[in-house]
Amino acid sequence: HLLAAPSVKAVATPAFAASIANAVGPALLMNVFITGLNQLCDVAIDRVNKPDLVVASGELRFAHGAIIVAASGAAALRWGLDAAVGSPALARVLVDSAVLGAAYSAPPVRLKRWPVLAAACIVAVRGVFVNWGFYAHAAARAFPGGAARSAAAARLPLVVAFYGLFGVAIALMKDVPDTAGDEAFG
Repeated sequence: HLLAAPSVKAVATPAFAASIANAVGPALLMNVFITGLNQLCDVAIDRVNKPDLVVASGELRFAHGAIIVAASGAAALRWGLDAAVGSPALARVLVDSAVLGAAYSAPPVRLKRWPVLAAACIVAVRGVFVNWGFYAHAAARAFPGGAARSAAAARLPLVVAFYGLFGVAIALMKDVPDTAGDEAFG
């Protein structure tokens, strides 16, 4: 959002605050959906790799986790796709993240079975979708009428590349240590 601001003064507006809230809120709910779905799909593996996770440890029943995941995904999409507060860019990032998150974790696709595809999913969401989508959402909602800085738009590819590399680090730190459960359960 700050990257799209035409000036420092422009960030001290109700439109800027509303744009952030209406992007971050559904994004956090979508993160619960994606990470929760991954836990639900990997209970047996996580009992070996990450036994302290709430579903794997039994602290949260699978059925309750499924309700939380479904409700979070539905709420994220309902909020983000609401034309009164969202934007086409926000809707796109939420839908694409949900689809890719499901393809990453859930059968029959389960892209996480292949390290390069797993890393590509994380890089796509964290590097490209979120950065481009939040920038475009801010440009549409907080700074309409082309007020978003063109210099910022020129730097957007650098931001995407930086967070793309950050996504690679996340993928490596997340999946490389989890070999015991992965080997045991294919």
